Amino acid sequence: MTDDLDAETLAFAHRMFDLARAGQTEELSGHVEAGPPVNMTNDRGDTLLILAAYHAHPATVAALLTSR
Repeated sequence: MTDDLDAETLAFAHRMFDLARAGQTEELSGHVEAGPPVNMTNDRGDTLLILAAYHAHPATVAALLTSR
């Protein structure tokens, strides 16, 4: 993920993964609806959905499953 991204885009991507880990459903959903792919992966191969599920955030999981 990091090879092709500028610093601002990379910081935004990290923020999306942090929101998924923290279960910040509303903020994450707003960003996902605006553009970034819900199936993007981090350097470990984790998606937003995987992180939300792993950290036990069912509302975030549901929102990601019903997004675009």
